[in-house]
Amino acid sequence: MKSDDIFQERINLIFWLRIFKEHALFIKKGLTYDEDELIARAHDFYNLFDKLQNRARRIMGTPPGHNSELIEESINAVGELLEFKKTLLRLIVQCESTFNLYPLLITHTVREADEFLEIVSEYQGQKKQISLPRDLLGDVTFWLRGMKEHTAFLHHLIDPSERILLDKLRDYNQRFNYLFVRALDLESMLKSEPDNFPAVSNFILELILNLKDLNQFQDRVKTLLADCKLLSITGPLFANHLIRETEYFENLINQMKAYFKL
Repeated sequence: MKSDDIFQERINLIFWLRIFKEHALFIKKGLTYDEDELIARAHDFYNLFDKLQNRARRIMGTPPGHNSELIEESINAVGELLEFKKTLLRLIVQCESTFNLYPLLITHTVREADEFLEIVSEYQGQKKQISLPRDLLGDVTFWLRGMKEHTAFLHHLIDPSERILLDKLRDYNQRFNYLFVRALDLESMLKSEPDNFPAVSNFILELILNLKDLNQFQDRVKTLLADCKLLSITGPLFANHLIRETEYFENLINQMKAYFKL
């Protein structure tokens, strides 16, 4: 495992472009029927990222550096989508409009756009070395925050009558909140500049086990939604979106675990 392999995984265009395409779709579906202009813009973003994703699929496996044009176009598209998301967020928090979208859900997608742009900036800046535990914990804290928010969003989209499933979601939310705070604690301890940090290795192993457990649960939710056996106001696509982000995080952590021989 080389550090270049980890950077290639972090900048996985097929993954990111599909994520942003689905963000546009979720936004479109969450807008009220009278917001014609905003709905049209969300639809345009969906089509744009669909085309970019198809192009990314066609060049999959080409040597690094051969996709610079697509990366530039992706940067521009994500930047425009990011501004659109911020506009929607402003409209909500300033009480100028009401949508079927949680402000935190939009904030969540804003953070993911920022993360992609930061990763691309590092890639273009030719940052080829990663360091333990700074870079490892940086990725962990970002995605753990996302995981705990995923469980919160899902909890609020499932019907209140589904009490057993909701209890499990509350447990997952609490568990990943603990992991998130733990990661922040470990990250803050880096200020002491330790020569080694064995506690990080144990934490990563614990994290991988919890991610596997969460993804099995999310997969079950997706199946129940697809089979119409779960009462909710969302569908299997949203659950599948969460699953792919969890798998991306899990794969990234496993690559770093192998690279650092944890």
